[in-house]
Amino acid sequence: MININEFVDFKKHISELKETSKSDNGEYMIDSTLPVINFDEVKKEYNKNQGLDNEPSSADALYEDDSGEQYFIEFKSGKLVGKSTKHEKRRIRLKMLDSPLIFTDIINKDASYTKKYINFIVVYNREKNPYNEEENMFADLRESPSMANIGNYFSEKAKERYIRFGLTFYDEKCFKGVFTVNEDEFIEKFVEKWERNPTISKGCGGVITH
Repeated sequence: MININEFVDFKKHISELKETSKSDNGEYMIDSTLPVINFDEVKKEYNKNQGLDNEPSSADALYEDDSGEQYFIEFKSGKLVGKSTKHEKRRIRLKMLDSPLIFTDIINKDASYTKKYINFIVVYNREKNPYNEEENMFADLRESPSMANIGNYFSEKAKERYIRFGLTFYDEKCFKGVFTVNEDEFIEKFVEKWERNPTISKGCGGVITH
């Protein structure tokens, strides 16, 4: 387990969570000043230093909680359900593959570290992504709206995570955990806890970017 505050590559790219949630149209998905690592900026510098021909994909933000686990955070303000969303889902999968490769290369760890300590959170727009019949559940089975909600109910009862958008494969096989949550769930399940005990300091050598 590592401490990301000890790595210059991360310290120089500290930002506020709100800023990393900014969509292409200028709207913010989350209104929080919690210091996080702007992983898009980490990726850009990594790509420049490595001289890569093709720029890798990256999650929007990176956070480390007080237990030492890391969380990649990807904000998606658009639609992720429906026949026209295959491209966006593919972009998420690429971010889930490339982000930990960049991270573990910087911290000099192998792939086993990702499965032990790294989580991936997709924060989606609740209004644009209601449960519907085209949503895949577990083994890409088509489910009706009622069955999707029933699946979510029993997952919560069993203390399991209900993973949307066909990302179940990456849970525990690639990461310690994968979470798909809307904005309110993200605040309730993660941000409020992180804000009570922030671990990334604005004064640890980086500059809050806007």
